[in-house]
Amino acid sequence: MKIKLPVLTVILVLIFLAAGCSQPPEEGNLDYVLENVRNNSIDTFTGVMETSSEMDGKTMETITYIWYAGGRSRTESVDEEQHKQITIFDGTDSWIISYNDLSYVTVIREPSGFDMFDFTNFGEPYELSYRGTETVEGRRAHVVEGILEKDGFKEEVTWWVDVETWLPFISENRTALYTGKLIFRDIRINKEVDESLLEYTPPEDVYVHEIFPEDRQ
Repeated sequence: MKIKLPVLTVILVLIFLAAGCSQPPEEGNLDYVLENVRNNSIDTFTGVMETSSEMDGKTMETITYIWYAGGRSRTESVDEEQHKQITIFDGTDSWIISYNDLSYVTVIREPSGFDMFDFTNFGEPYELSYRGTETVEGRRAHVVEGILEKDGFKEEVTWWVDVETWLPFISENRTALYTGKLIFRDIRINKEVDESLLEYTPPEDVYVHEIFPEDRQ
C-alpha cells in the first residue's frame, strides 16, 4: 500500500517568538534577529498555513490548518483538488487519515520528525544576510535572506520575521527549477488549544497500517 505523507514544506523550516522584549526596535541586525528567533519559545499555536509551489510550469497550492501544543500537533490539509488529509502527532505516534479513503489509517510509530515550532537552527545551513524591515501582509517584519550553493546547485531563501512575535511567518524558496512560498495567517500564539484535537483513537472497523522505526531503516 502506497502511503502519501503530508507535504509540509519547510519548512519550514519551517517554521518559526517573544523572547524577553515586549517592544522590539524596528531596525536590527542579523545577529539580533537570529538570537531572538532561535531563542524563541512557542507553547501553543493555532493558525492557517498556505503553501504554493511552481515547477515545470505546474503550480500546487495547499491550505493547512494547524493546532499545536507542547510538541503535539494536528494539521488538516486541503489541496486545490480538495483532497483532505489529517495528521495528528499525539506526542508518541503520528496518525495520518486521508478523507479520500476512510477505510484505513496510517500510524507511524515513534516518528523521527521535527518540531515545526523549534527554531533553534533557524537559517542553517544558508549564508545569511539582513535586509532591514518592511511591512508585508499587515505585519512589520525583519527580512533575512539566505543563499546555499553546492556542487552547481543554488538555492535562495527569504524569510519575513514578525518584529513582535519573532515568528518567521513568510518564507520564499527559489532554485533554477522550483519556486515555493509559505505564509502563516490567522496566527494565535500561546492561547488555549482544545486538547482533544491532539488525540486520536481509530474506529474499530478501520484498518490500521503501522510503520515501525525498523521499517524506515
